Amino acid sequence: MRRKKLWLFISICSVLLIGGGVAAYLTFAAPSTANLIPLQHLGKAQTIENTSGQSTATIAQAGYYDITTVSGNPIDAVSRDYDIPTDGVTDVGIYYPKGQQLRLVPQAKASVKLVPAKFQKLSSPVQLKNNGGYLVGKQFPAGNYKISFTGKLQKVAMKGTNGTNEMTVFSVFLDIYMPNKFEAEADGSGNGTRDYPYGGGKSYKLTEAQSVIKVSLKAGEIVRVKKTDNITLHLESY
Repeated sequence: MRRKKLWLFISICSVLLIGGGVAAYLTFAAPSTANLIPLQHLGKAQTIENTSGQSTATIAQAGYYDITTVSGNPIDAVSRDYDIPTDGVTDVGIYYPKGQQLRLVPQAKASVKLVPAKFQKLSSPVQLKNNGGYLVGKQFPAGNYKISFTGKLQKVAMKGTNGTNEMTVFSVFLDIYMPNKFEAEADGSGNGTRDYPYGGGKSYKLTEAQSVIKVSLKAGEIVRVKKTDNITLHLESY
């Protein structure tokens, strides 16, 4: 009888140890994939064409997208009041809520392709060449990084306080955030606000005077980049 109880006790302890070991492995061995929320909310493939000259197009399904302009915006997008990249350029990892309206160039026959964001792994050394969002822990490892850029900061036409276009040196803008907190922001089309997963993050700006920053990036965070197409960002571990 004692032997049976002893074996029962050993069996229970073994189950608890194995179960605890599996739980610990899932918790600590793979933290970089446990909270990659964007991978669970990818968009739906959609092609936008404004052959009839419309000035806006509507996103059919909320999610993260890679968006490529085949034609319809020959000028760098940051210098215009439109929501599509330059012809032949892809913006990556962009979140659009359902019903978001993209502003198009009404004079041009735009052809814009949206596909579910790929969040493709980047090779080392890490370079961010496209505008949009990059997923830490999926595309490159979490850690401490120095971020710098190559390419000449360009002057672009942007609306000034008086509503007229002014030539301004365009900086490099970075937002770093965990995409699990939504905040209402203007949707850019003049139709009110929509919820975007940008809440609680930090913002940075790279300029000619401040060309390097140091950041600590966690798995699951998004690094959102806005720049002119000629700029490449470089991430160096330290």
